Amino acid sequence: MARYIRTHGQPSFDIPQMRFVQAGLGLSEDGTKVFLIEESIRPTLHGPFRKFMNNRNGIPIALPDPDDAVLGRFLAFTQHLQYWMTLKLFFISDYQGGKGLLTDPQVLSSSELGNIFAEGNVSSGYQSFERDHVCNEFCKFFDLRTDYADWPIESGSRLSKSSPSEPGSSKAHLSGPLFNTGGSMDMALSTTTMSG
Repeated sequence: MARYIRTHGQPSFDIPQMRFVQAGLGLSEDGTKVFLIEESIRPTLHGPFRKFMNNRNGIPIALPDPDDAVLGRFLAFTQHLQYWMTLKLFFISDYQGGKGLLTDPQVLSSSELGNIFAEGNVSSGYQSFERDHVCNEFCKFFDLRTDYADWPIESGSRLSKSSPSEPGSSKAHLSGPLFNTGGSMDMALSTTTMSG
């Protein structure tokens, strides 16, 4: 986004600054239990906890606070951007948290990837993206394409797998607009780790 703004100028609106909570794994002293430890979303700092988008569709949840509505539209834009950058393979959904701080997201993905993102990966949420997504001021400013059928996806699979490098993993090769490099990116997908 910063690169686009440098070449096209500042938008007439603010771009929200958001991130996911910091998280890590904790291990009990005896080594028998593992815990997920994450940064707290504090009402005094981040406002009340709320859900901006669910994992059933790409439509922001109607929230009464106008600032929250802007955040919802911005998060819908990020889904559109992710959908484009991954050549329709996946995008993040189930956005929730406070102002500027999000937690517990869900990846929605193409069936082409298999069931690697657990049970919250609702196929209907992924499949309805093109129908349900409504471009907003962010999509329009960043000139995101909506001619989904014409996107430059190579014939055949967008995802080619080589032989697994370790049990439960596969090496995936994605090519396309990812990071605007014009090249490709290797990405390890671990079916055992991501499916929980």
